[in-house]
Amino acid sequence: MQRTRAMMLLFASLTYLAQGAIHAAAGHGFLSGKKSGMQPELVATTLARVEDRWRSQAVLFTECNSTQGGGSATLDCSHATSAFMKSCSAVVSAVVSGSSGDRENVKEYLGVVCNEPELTGWKKEWCSGLADSVSSMMSADNYENREDFDYTRLCQGFWSKMTAVEATRLEQERVEHARRLEAERIQLAAAKKKAEEAAAEEARRRAVAEAAAKEAAKKAAAEAAEKARQEAKKRAEEQKKAAERAEAEAVKRQQEEAAREAEEAQKRAEEAAARVDAKRKEAAAEEAMAKHKLEAKKRAEEQKKAAERAEAEAVKRQQEEAAREAEEAQKRAEEAAARVDAKRKEAAAEEAMAKHKLEAAKAAADKMKKIKEAAKEKTKETKATKSAAAKKTSAPQKTAAKPVAAKNSTAAKVNVKKH
Repeated sequence: MQRTRAMMLLFASLTYLAQGAIHAAAGHGFLSGKKSGMQPELVATTLARVEDRWRSQAVLFTECNSTQGGGSATLDCSHATSAFMKSCSAVVSAVVSGSSGDRENVKEYLGVVCNEPELTGWKKEWCSGLADSVSSMMSADNYENREDFDYTRLCQGFWSKMTAVEATRLEQERVEHARRLEAERIQLAAAKKKAEEAAAEEARRRAVAEAAAKEAAKKAAAEAAEKARQEAKKRAEEQKKAAERAEAEAVKRQQEEAAREAEEAQKRAEEAAARVDAKRKEAAAEEAMAKHKLEAKKRAEEQKKAAERAEAEAVKRQQEEAAREAEEAQKRAEEAAARVDAKRKEAAAEEAMAKHKLEAAKAAADKMKKIKEAAKEKTKETKATKSAAAKKTSAPQKTAAKPVAAKNSTAAKVNVKKH
């Protein structure tokens, strides 16, 4: 009947589960395990959930104490302690009373529970620690264990160990957080320095590019102008030489023609034997020659003017081409300057973001420092309060050991039923 009742209470709470299982095992081997219906794996599953709550309470207590040093003296951190003490006392009381005060039975059964796969890592360590604490505080006298077992002292000791472990773990997390903040600060500083160096390098490259573009444009314009001038000069010289050759050839032809005409005139004069007629012919020939020379000179002047106009037009075209090239070079230089300015703005944005992250990290560090100072101050006040309370209550607790123990046992059983 007791075994059946224990199985029905397995899913209700760890307290009833432990008590029912231990009573069910009495009289036919405490470690009959699954064959007897104890099912320690279910006890381990329930205990794992209980340990999760215990750890949450320990973390809450530790974090609450850590905030007492910054002027927050009104915080009450005893709720987590009270909740743990109530739960721990109920669990230990059920284990001790369910085993009828037999220390070996408790030690053996909890050893099986703590080795279940449901309890691993820190949960297994806490289970083993609780088992060691219970078995070490139990005596060989079963009656004394049932009636006078000090659940409060055991749970207080176990609570002190738990909170110390959690305080150490939280401190390690705080140190790790501070390390990450410092690493982020260094990273932000490096990013800022890199951005500044990039901006300086970009400004230098921009200045070099602008200077090179201006120099290239100036050089291109000068080269184009010089090239146009040289080509125009060359064409003018060629045209001048051509005109001189044409003029010389015309004069030569005129001279040869005039010689022939003179010879013919002389011949005709001699043949005609008329000096007047010869003179008239000679005058006519001279007039024709003069007229021919005048026309040749006129043609030479027109050719010279045409050459000068061609040279002027060639110079103008070269100048216009040089101006276009200079304009294009200036445009490319402006585009390069625009790209440089865009990169500078991007670097400024990255620097602003890095500065924002650094300020956030500093704010978080200041907040953590205030929390730590508050914790130190609250710890001092809590120690002073506990010391005063201990002095006031030390004398009455030394008398009537047996009745008080019985009263505690009765209260524990009442608490078990409530739990």
